[in-house]
Amino acid sequence: MTEKKQGVISLKKENNVLTINNVGTIFDIGKGGERLPLVSQKLGFAQRNPLPDEEDYIEVPFRLISATIVGAGTWKATDFSDEKVLRNSIPKIKDIPVYKDHNTYSVDNVVGKIVSPTWGNSFIDITGINVPAGIDGLVRVNKKENSKIAANLIDGAIHSNSVTVYFDWQPSHDFQDDWEFENNVGRIINGEMVRRIVTKIHDYYESSLVWLGADPYAKLKDSNGNLKQIDTASIFSKEISFAKEQQEVKDEYTAKSKYYIFETQKDKIKLINYKMEELLMLLRSELGLGADAEVTAEQLQTYFKLTKDIASSYKELTKNVDDINEYELVARQEFAAVRNEVINLTSEKTELQNKVSEIAKFEKQVTELTAELIVTKEKVTSLENTVNENKEFVTEGQKFVTSKREEVILRYKQSAKVVDDNVLAMFSRATSAELDGLLKQYLNDVTSKFTATCAACGSHDFTFRSSFADEKVVEETRPYNSEELREKYTKKTL
Repeated sequence: MTEKKQGVISLKKENNVLTINNVGTIFDIGKGGERLPLVSQKLGFAQRNPLPDEEDYIEVPFRLISATIVGAGTWKATDFSDEKVLRNSIPKIKDIPVYKDHNTYSVDNVVGKIVSPTWGNSFIDITGINVPAGIDGLVRVNKKENSKIAANLIDGAIHSNSVTVYFDWQPSHDFQDDWEFENNVGRIINGEMVRRIVTKIHDYYESSLVWLGADPYAKLKDSNGNLKQIDTASIFSKEISFAKEQQEVKDEYTAKSKYYIFETQKDKIKLINYKMEELLMLLRSELGLGADAEVTAEQLQTYFKLTKDIASSYKELTKNVDDINEYELVARQEFAAVRNEVINLTSEKTELQNKVSEIAKFEKQVTELTAELIVTKEKVTSLENTVNENKEFVTEGQKFVTSKREEVILRYKQSAKVVDDNVLAMFSRATSAELDGLLKQYLNDVTSKFTATCAACGSHDFTFRSSFADEKVVEETRPYNSEELREKYTKKTL
């Protein structure tokens, strides 16, 4: 047991329980610092648990980084589209700290960490935007220690995220000199954007809550999984042109296997490469000290007093920059609205052009059908003329068939012992060719039944003439058999 006295107040620790005389137990250390009821307000202050409880935290879903071109159209264009490379880096992003605005100069600026990173597949957003695949995760924040941040996250006022990533890359195009590649990054050459293609991700150093990140899809996710406030103006478009950045910043960015922060503004990238020795050299130079001289706290205080006016001016400039950023955001939103309108008008124009093409196709078909109709009408007229010209022959033909049908019925009745009405009905439906066959059959029957016979000798051979003999003409005569007789009189009859 230990005991310490200050005036009339005695502090005592016994069995891991901290007490104050005449007040009561403050913390039970044996229970892990569990918060206990304050037994008295005699000291004038409220008790405070140094270890947060689980209910003190909120976890908000975010898209952390996407398989897309970050900084498309600018000199910082970097391609994270290789989903395999991005997916393999998921374990590296787990439990990294979350800062505000990449302000990593002090660990006191940490507001939380990334938990439960997972792979998110591509999908069509509720607004119709095609969101690429990427890494999703939960931003875990202590709502009591960072109540304002937590409130803005829950409300959706803070909806953008940015990560510091360390990676290797290779150029998308080959140039004769390296400087040609750097000068053309972000431009479209041979139908493809000149960019750095990420081949391996070594690590993620931190993630920050920002007002607008370089990854247009690194956004807060709502309860339905949709991304809030996608930066449509930063999605790659060949029609957008961008101003060149300062050469010294470009030089700092271009070294391979360095780490970069993709954050805040579309055309700016804040590089983090803490070179403390360079900072010390700058301070020594400002203070007039030697290259190896130690910089004391007093010297820094003197320096900061001298730069107070500069800091005040810088604050004013920062305020102006914030105003410019706000104007820039409004302008970007207006530009996005105009671009969407142009896209809609282009779509409508394409639809109208397609309809015009279809109308032209139909007009061509109508012309072709009209020509075919004229030809058909001419054929019909020709056929009608032919019918009219042969109408008399048709009539005679019909009479001939009728006469033939009557002849068949006659010969049938002559040869048949009993006339059958069904047979007569069949004759009425028979064609001309069928009637010829029937007539031949029944003529044979009739001829056989009623053939001529000589009363004197019983012979069936006879000689016939068509007229009286002419004394001046010697007529050749010969005998006819029964078949020839039938043929002769059949023709005469029909």
